[in-house]
Parts: sequence; C-alpha cells; structure tokens
Amino acid sequence: MAKMSGEQRRPQIAAAALKIIAEQGLGGFTTRSLAQEVGLAEGTIFRHFASKEDIIGAAIDHLEQLLDEDLACAREGDPVQRLGRFFRRRVELISKNPGLVRILFSDELARAGAASDLDRIQRLKQRGREFISACIREADQAGVLRQGLSPDLVPIIVHGTALALLFGAGADRPAGSVNVRALWETLEALFFKRDR
Repeated sequence: MAKMSGEQRRPQIAAAALKIIAEQGLGGFTTRSLAQEVGLAEGTIFRHFASKEDIIGAAIDHLEQLLDEDLACAREGDPVQRLGRFFRRRVELISKNPGLVRILFSDELARAGAASDLDRIQRLKQRGREFISACIREADQAGVLRQGLSPDLVPIIVHGTALALLFGAGADRPAGSVNVRALWETLEALFFKRDR
C-alpha cells in the first residue's frame, strides 16, 4: 500500500475524529481511538496536527465541507427545485451519518476545540436554515407559494420535518427507512402550486 502524504492524511484524520465524536462522544475521542481508526501509531497523529484542538478544528472544517456540498448541489433551477434538492441531500447525508445530528445539536465538538468552534457550528446550522428561507421567499415572490401560506412560517415546517425525520429514527423506524423523495414531493404539493 502506498504511503499517504500529509495532505492526504490530514483530511483522513479529521474525518476519523468527526466519526469518533459523532458515534462515541468526547469520551471516545482519544489519541488511541483516532490512531486505530486511521491505522497509525498514536504518536504519528501529532506529526500532522499540533494538538487535539487543531484536530477538532479540522474536523469542523470537514463537517463544513460535507454540509456545503448540499448547498453547492442546490444552486441551479427554480427555488422549489433547489429547495427539494437541498432537502433530499441533507436528510440523506445525515441519515447515512446519524452521528452528525449529535454533533450539530450538541456542543460536544465545540467543547473540545477552540472557543470559536461553537460559533462555527452555529453558523453551519444557520446557513442551512437561511437557504431554506431564501428559497421559500423567492418562491413566494415568484407567485409559486400557495396562497395564504406565510413565507415566514413555511421554512419552520420544512426544517422541522427534516429534524423530525432525523430525531425520530429509532428501533421501529431506522434512519434512512423513509422515502425522502416521496416525503419531499408531499411537502412540495402542500406548499407550492403545481402549475409553476
């Protein structure tokens, strides 16, 4: 197997740190667990990072990259198409990586990192909410939002539906068991005019 360069190894370590914290919490985030996850000796981790705090910063960078991919894929089309694409991708991403909910809705990752990391995570969540709101406002301005619906309240319902799906997963309904496309089509039919 070819040896990885530092440029390849850093993102691998960051992704592994994110995975460990998401699945095991901060208690499971040790140099040993991180080294085992990436197949390195413990001391080798710190050839790539100066401290655990730096690893956390890189893990948040990795999280930001994952979440920004959803936004980047939702830049084309009308506002309803963009919103649908974003909704489906975001729910599928988190369904495949259920530990991300733990990271996004707790302060575990931020507590282990620098003081500014909590703000960074809050901004990541805010960007998603702002995207949903912007699409719905644009749809309203284009006359596509069903008459009588509030462009200020519909984003809460869309965001809340995604959260209910993600937080509602359990033994009777595992994450990823809901047809996200059909769910979005239902929301689309409820909120937007068909003849757009």
